Amino acid sequence: MKRIVLMVFMVMFLGMFIILGRAAAFNELDMKKLATTGWCDRCDLSGADLSKAYLKYTHLIEANLYDTRLTGAILRGANLSGANLSEAILTGADLTGANLSRANLRWATWTDGSKCGASSFGECKR
Repeated sequence: MKRIVLMVFMVMFLGMFIILGRAAAFNELDMKKLATTGWCDRCDLSGADLSKAYLKYTHLIEANLYDTRLTGAILRGANLSGANLSEAILTGADLTGANLSRANLRWATWTDGSKCGASSFGECKR
């Protein structure tokens, strides 16, 4: 059931970009892979708008999430180990139980709206 909800959301999300003709830096094949499998290790989702996305227990190991909008996203139990989250917007995101080991959080906007510092790897250091 959870995977179906994720797939429906991601297909609708991807459709918005196609309909609106909005250019994005992320790899559309990687976005489809995330939507259909919930696994997208080493994917390029940089610049994507994943606001309010249901990404519970997804695998985004070493994924490029640079400048990605994850406002209000559900990332409970997600594996973001080694992911590049620099300059990502995580305001209001649910990261309960998420694995952020080795994740680059440099200049990311943290869940409470504050900015992480330049030495933020694995955790947000202000």
